[in-house]
Amino acid sequence: MVYVSYSKGTKSGGFQDTPTTLAGAEYKAEIARTTELGAKLGLGARGHVNIALFNTDVHNFQLGNFTGVQFVVDNIELNSKGVDLEVAWSLFKGLTAGFSGTYANTVNVHPSGAPTFYGSTVPFAPRWTGSASLNYSQPVGRRYEVTAGASVDVRTHVALTIASNTIIPPSQGYAKANLRLAFSIPETGLEIAVVGRNLNDERTQTFGFQTFPSVPGSYIVSTDEPRTVALQVSLRR
Repeated sequence: MVYVSYSKGTKSGGFQDTPTTLAGAEYKAEIARTTELGAKLGLGARGHVNIALFNTDVHNFQLGNFTGVQFVVDNIELNSKGVDLEVAWSLFKGLTAGFSGTYANTVNVHPSGAPTFYGSTVPFAPRWTGSASLNYSQPVGRRYEVTAGASVDVRTHVALTIASNTIIPPSQGYAKANLRLAFSIPETGLEIAVVGRNLNDERTQTFGFQTFPSVPGSYIVSTDEPRTVALQVSLRR
């Protein structure tokens, strides 16, 4: 199937508690318009390929920033264009490989406009994101089943704040490895699994802001969860 789509979405505006005039406290409603050209290709019983080219324009995008004292929301003109790709392929009975990824070039269209200090870079907008996985499932006897899944999640670096807060470093890119091993009894709905996330213990910054102005040159950042290993028991009826 090949398709072309156009969609429009809105998000209401509002007011923020800022030490400015009432007019300065208001932020405007967003209007997003997206055009997409895509294809969904079936590969018989072996898998499928989905691909889509997209272009999104957001008028009055509500960009939030924490100054260390308060949250401030301003409206900017945003554009994001790129491609989505998803592939699933059965290598042989019980073993499936998968990949999904997005390339998105997201920019502030008018960096020289008000507010002038934003620049063209948009926070929390990585250029590349994706995940690759291998999943295996195998019956054991007539009652039991074992499954195993391994995946790697990747992301390129992102800015954590607007361009004016240059003392806050960007969040670096990562590749995080995950693993899940499970034993189940399908007829009873019982499954016991060991789940490992971020097994290579990548420490990535997820949020950051400059501290109170009276402490110049200092900032605070928070990080994503470290290596985590958990036991998971589920019962489905």
